[in-house]
Parts: sequence; C-alpha cells; structure tokens
Amino acid sequence: MGLLTRKKKYFCDEPWTGVVNVTIEGNVVLCPCYLKMKIGNLNESSLSEVWNSPAILSLRKSFAKGKLPKPCRSQLCPVAVGTENHKMG
Repeated sequence: MGLLTRKKKYFCDEPWTGVVNVTIEGNVVLCPCYLKMKIGNLNESSLSEVWNSPAILSLRKSFAKGKLPKPCRSQLCPVAVGTENHKMG
C-alpha cells in the first residue's frame, strides 16, 4: 500500500487585492516586488478594464483552484517557494 501524498494548495490574494505600480508611461504592474507583471496601460484602457484583464483573470482562476500560476512559478516570493500562502481577510 503506497503512501498518500497530499498535493500542496497555493493561494495568493495579490490578483484580487494586491499592490500595483503605475509607471509614468501609464503601465500598470501587478506584484511589483516579485512578478512585475504588466496587466495593462491606463492610456489605453480604463482602470476597471486593466484590473480585469485576461492576464490577471488567469492568475485569479489558477489561485482559486489552488494551483500556482505559470507566471509565478519561477518567482522567489513566499507563495511560489512554498513557505506561506497569502490569504484574503
């Protein structure tokens, strides 16, 4: 009888409540400390459109399933390296 392995669940609230940077060019960057993912540009889209861009929706979908999104896999943040989860609330 084999050992049961428990699959790690990942969660980070950055895609819902996270910090963003806005550059002087209008680029909106999610998770500026680690991922540095450009999610849109305020000169081209509204803040609502940027905050609900396909890139950020994909991150939310992965974390909602407990999976580490592909863009986050090579990062050194605590969630990606498995030392903690960032929880909402």
